Parts: sequence; C-alpha cells; structure tokens
Amino acid sequence: MIKSQEDLTRIVALSVTLVIVLLASILVWQYQARPLFLITLWVCLLPICYLGYTRFKQALFTPYRNIQTQLDAIQNGETHVRSQIGFQTGVAKSLHDDVLKLAEQASRWQVDNQHHALLVNELLQSMNSPIVVINEDNRVIMGNGALSNWLGYGWHSVRLKRLDTLGFTFNDQWNLVSNNESEQLRTSQILLDGKLHTLILITDIQDALSAKQQQSWQQIVRVMSHEIKNSLTPIKSLAQTLAEFSNDDTQKQMLGVIVERSAQLHQFVANFADLEKPITLSPSTIDTQLLCLNLTTLYPSLTVSFDTESIYADKALLEQVLINLIKNAFEACDSEKTDPMVELHIKQSNTFTTITVQDNGIGLSNLDNLFVPFFTTKKEGQGIGLVWCKRVIENHNGKLNLYQTQERTVAEIRLPVQQ
Repeated sequence: MIKSQEDLTRIVALSVTLVIVLLASILVWQYQARPLFLITLWVCLLPICYLGYTRFKQALFTPYRNIQTQLDAIQNGETHVRSQIGFQTGVAKSLHDDVLKLAEQASRWQVDNQHHALLVNELLQSMNSPIVVINEDNRVIMGNGALSNWLGYGWHSVRLKRLDTLGFTFNDQWNLVSNNESEQLRTSQILLDGKLHTLILITDIQDALSAKQQQSWQQIVRVMSHEIKNSLTPIKSLAQTLAEFSNDDTQKQMLGVIVERSAQLHQFVANFADLEKPITLSPSTIDTQLLCLNLTTLYPSLTVSFDTESIYADKALLEQVLINLIKNAFEACDSEKTDPMVELHIKQSNTFTTITVQDNGIGLSNLDNLFVPFFTTKKEGQGIGLVWCKRVIENHNGKLNLYQTQERTVAEIRLPVQQ
C-alpha cells in the first residue's frame, strides 16, 4: 500500500530501473553476447539508475523540505527566516509564495503582540494597586511597581515562580493565605503572545473606605464652614460694637470673650479649609544626613539612625510632616515620662523607604479615629495635624500608619523609591 510520495517515488524508480535493465538484457541477448558482458552491463546500469533516482528525489523533495523549514521557523516565532526552492514557476513555487506571505503576516502579528504586551506592561506600571499576571502553569510572568511594594522586594526576583509559593491559595478562585479582610482579589483573563493568561488585581478596600470617609467629612465641614462663617461674622461684629459702647467692665469682659471665641472658631474653620486645598509636590533628592541634622537642631534629644544617603520626596513637606510627628512624640512623653525617648529611624530597600518615629510616651488611644478630622486627645488640639500629614504622604504615593507595640508608639511612613 502506497502511504507517501516517497513510497511512490521509490516504486516508480524501481520500476523504471527494472524496465531499463530488462530492455538492455533483451538487446544484449539478441546479439548473443556472453553472460559476463551481460553482468557487466547490469553492474554499470544499476549505479547510473541509482544516481539518477537520487538526483530526481532531491530535486523533487528539496523544495518541500525548505518550505517545511520555513513553517517550523514560523511556528517557533522566527518569522525573519526565509527559504529558497530554486523553481521559478509551478506548484512548488506557488506553495512557497503562500508560505512567505504567511511568514510576513506572522511577523506583523508578532510585532502587534509585542506592542500589545508593552501597552499592557505600561498600563500595569501606571496602576497604584498591586497587579500580577500568571501563565497557564500559574507562574508569575509580569508585575508592577506596586506589587514590589506589596511584596517588600522586587517582583522580578519571583518571575516564573508559582503563585501559590507567594502567599496565594487556589480553591475555585485565587485567595490570599493571610486572609486580610482589607485586601480583595479580582481576576480577569488577558491574551498575551497568543496565549491566555490570568491577571490578578490586589485591591485594598481600606484605602477606598478611608477616601470615601474623607470625602464625607470634607462635605460635612464644607457645609458647616459656610454656616459657621455666616453666623460668626455678625456675632463678632455685634459683640465688638456693644463692647465699645458699654461702660460696664463685666459686660466688656464677657463681650471680649465672645469676640475672642469667635476669632478662634473662625481660625479653626480656616485651618480645616486648608486641608481641602490641593497639595503641589516638588520632589527632589533629599540629603538624609542634612535632613536629620535639621531635625536634631530643633529637637536636640532626638535619636536618629539611617542607612541611606538620600530620599526622593518634597523636602519642605516631608520635613514638616516629620516635625509634626516628632513634636507629637515629645508631647506624649513629657506628660508622663521622666526619661522621654524619641527615635527617628530611616531605612531603605529596593522598593521603598521606611521612616519611623518611635516614643515611649503614654501610648495611643482610640486608634480607629486617629485620622478622623477634629478628633484629638490634646486639650489645645484641633485634630487636623495628622490628617494633613496623611494627605501629604499619600500624595507621594506612600502610606502613613500609627500603631502601638508593647513599649513603643510608632508612626511609620513608607515612600516608594524612585525607579
């Protein structure tokens, strides 16, 4: 049974060879040649027939092998490879031209896929939320800077590692082993290089809730500020007028209190209004040693340590944030401690700079309300300082957290390192 062109070619070549040998034998037999001559004729004809068969087979199949090489190159993504067949017309030439067109089309697809991958990567890097892309084997192939911040080290170091080795678990869908309720995962499918991949977005709903809460507070205060200002202005004016015309010292004193409190309330509303103003950053490279020197000049008893020569941030705003946090720390110590201790530590990794202000003061109370406007534990406080500090750090794409350990109160700032 003939199963291939090669089988057919061998059968045809063998048949032709037998016919030639048979005809030559009949011709020699008619002339009554000796048997030795007949054998010699066969020995000479068989190599000639085999050589002719080899040349014919090479000429017939070489173009198809070259076309196969071209197709293998396309399949492996080497679309720049071009083959030659040696024919100017015919079926093989037509087939070869079609394969070349396919190679050119595959090359365009390859370029489009590369552009698509670059676009996806640019979109991922522009996102503030951690994003990881895994292939069909659940191995990490792509991430963004936010993912590095979330991991605490560069995501490239875990490239091609399985996702379940990075604190993820799969049970019908991907989840975090830590079971952090403030973090949620969203997954979607994307096509890269012609293959289906899974994109996982890690969202911190706490940030969204905090932003929504902040917007609600700002809306409330905006309305209250308008009403308070409209009421304070005539009250203050009337109190000042009455005080000028009054001859009673007690009345003047009472009216003076009204005027003073009206001014303080007006200033209080004005201070919070500043929180609604946009913060314009002018980031630059800050000399860490000079920054620490400025802070220790203001607070000589401050203990500092740092392991980096520079920080990339807005110098004026970052310094003011640190002054506010250090001032709060010393005030917490002064009220209770005879040996107050406030420490400033600056450490830098490949992905972020961590700045901590620690004190051994009275500790924090009501942690849930620390960043709520107007909330304060100070008698003379207005509850605005920490809110402003948080806004400044978040404008740097960083985070400000306050927490309590067994012996320390810690204010921690995390700022992304300039890439």
